[in-house]
Amino acid sequence: MLNGIKLEEDSLDHSIDYTYGDDLGFYNMKLNGKCSSDNSRALIESLAQELYEQADVQKRPTRKAYKATAAVVRDLLKGHSYSPPKPCGRYMSPNTFEHCHVGFKSFTGIKDKMEQAGFITVERGVWWRRAEDGIGKVTTMQMTPKLLEFALGYGITPKNRSMHFGKLPRPKAIFNPIRVTKKRLWANGKKKQKAYIRYDSRDPRLLREGIRMNRLNHFWAGQVITPDNHHAFYRIFHNGDVEGFDFNKGGRIISEGGGYQGMSPENRSRMLINGGPACEIDISSCHTRIYYGLMGQPLDPAIDPYTLTRFPRDVAKAYVAMMMGRTRTAGDWAEQTIAAVLRKGKIDLNQYAVDDVREAVFDVLPLLREWDTSPYRWDDLQYVESCIILETMEILAYKHDVPALPVHDSIIVPAKDQELAMEVLSRCFQKHTGAVPMLKIKG
Repeated sequence: MLNGIKLEEDSLDHSIDYTYGDDLGFYNMKLNGKCSSDNSRALIESLAQELYEQADVQKRPTRKAYKATAAVVRDLLKGHSYSPPKPCGRYMSPNTFEHCHVGFKSFTGIKDKMEQAGFITVERGVWWRRAEDGIGKVTTMQMTPKLLEFALGYGITPKNRSMHFGKLPRPKAIFNPIRVTKKRLWANGKKKQKAYIRYDSRDPRLLREGIRMNRLNHFWAGQVITPDNHHAFYRIFHNGDVEGFDFNKGGRIISEGGGYQGMSPENRSRMLINGGPACEIDISSCHTRIYYGLMGQPLDPAIDPYTLTRFPRDVAKAYVAMMMGRTRTAGDWAEQTIAAVLRKGKIDLNQYAVDDVREAVFDVLPLLREWDTSPYRWDDLQYVESCIILETMEILAYKHDVPALPVHDSIIVPAKDQELAMEVLSRCFQKHTGAVPMLKIKG
């Protein structure tokens, strides 16, 4: 079963459920598709008319019905383009359609007619309080062979959908710009699945953070990205059920659905912003520098500490990243770390004794020896990182009209604004850590 949440059974409740993420096995429906070819216009007109006829509706489809049909079909084609195909997931509470191009009534009307006519299968969401496994589930839908064949009759397939469907402008706001996860527990050596927390939508902290994110979404609605691989931003906090949580754990800014953040660094280097070339500015050894700064011992901004051990840089970096995700410095290489480094850098960490790497890293970064008793953990460091990136984005956008796309500990900006962006990013880093960062241009 798929994770997520369906809110329609409690639509009058003044709460928001954030059980919606990018790692849940379904395509997050954007409902922003529109016809951009004669073939797609003919397909949507014919499909909408057939849906109305099979539902025994006497009147012709409305303009809103055509618009909703196009948006739903485009998302279904997108979901089916994955290997293996993914179903499409969607909140079903009316208030979640507040900022959408397609309204709640139009969407549900077309969805129900498509299901009735056998063009899609639907798995309805389960209210999270009553889910048997304790995890809520969004409503998901998937196109059937009947719809695939119908679209093929007009020369349209999941793979060539972009030739026939364009995108409506990005939303200036989204329903859930702030999401909070519970602390992830371990079972049988593996982390349990991510679970989200409900918050009262009137919570002043939630409102404050939400306003900041949707102000950025409003700014980005007017920017042009090529390829257009971005929908909207949300900010995700972690460990929301831990004592002392005050929207101060984690907090990274995420492009909904993965977007450009899921692209390879090479592909990101070819992106255009407002028609011009872009560059990616990275904070080198970011969390280590944040930690040293917070502990009052800033690192030299001209020296990359990961290059000072007798091991390859990626090996030293992998150990520090792994260690900061734990509460103890002792321990073997994590399976996830081994797989990630092998996939990214073609380096087999099994060839390096973790004890030897640990000591080599501690010789260069002696403050890390105290990690077991440190007042900081990964979620604290990530929160500081996110504040640096978010404030940099806001200053560049609102004071200089310069767009900046976040990629965790880096930003993508127009190449012509590189110098200004580096200055603002450095200043924000110093403000939050007391240290000067080491900045690099990726690629």
